[in-house]
Amino acid sequence: FYFYFYFTKSQRDDKSIYLPLEILSGACAGGMQVFFTNPYELVKIRLQWQGAERIKNPSFVPKSAIQIVREMGFSGMYRGASACWLRDIPFSAIYFPTYAHSKQMFTEPLGMTDLLLAGAIA
Repeated sequence: FYFYFYFTKSQRDDKSIYLPLEILSGACAGGMQVFFTNPYELVKIRLQWQGAERIKNPSFVPKSAIQIVREMGFSGMYRGASACWLRDIPFSAIYFPTYAHSKQMFTEPLGMTDLLLAGAIA
């Protein structure tokens, strides 16, 4: 979101933001989202897998989230992140500018229905 606020300073005279900067801002937001949520997702999936394993094998002893993090290490926390980046960066680069421009199609003031419709269009 830092990038969004930084790039909003480069507005044109008509208060619109240069489209390539909007796209870059959305792409950066998607990249940061993966960077911060990928470790959490991996630990969550491993904990869910342990729950299913315990149903199959009652003698199975599950590990805590801290044990899983220690086993995986820092680099292990980002295993598979490249696939998430390939999905989320283009998605965010398209979604955020589309949402911002679709909001402008509606009249002011924007109500809840207008915002929901803009999100559905994006």
